[in-house]
Amino acid sequence: MLISVHTTDSVGKNILVLTTLQMFPIIQQEEYMKSSTKDDVEGKMHQVRGKSKQILGKIVKNRKLEAEGKAENLDGKVKEKIGKFKKVVGK
Repeated sequence: MLISVHTTDSVGKNILVLTTLQMFPIIQQEEYMKSSTKDDVEGKMHQVRGKSKQILGKIVKNRKLEAEGKAENLDGKVKEKIGKFKKVVGK
C-alpha cells in the first residue's frame, strides 16, 4: 500500500511525501477473517499510519498534520481494543 501525504513545510512550500506500508497477507483475505481479527488488524494499521503522519508533521513543522496523526493513532488504538474485546466475548 502506498501512502501519500500532501503538506507544506515551515516556509509554505508544498511537499508530497510518499511512503509504503506493507500489508499483512491476512488482510487480502479479509472476507475470511473474524470481525475481531479484522478490527485488530485495522486498528494496528491506523496506528502505524497515524504515527507516520505524526512524525512527518513534526519533521516539516506542520501542526495540523501532526494532530491528524495523533487522532488517527488514537482511533487505531480504540479499534484494536474493540477487536480484543470481541475476541474475549467470542464474536
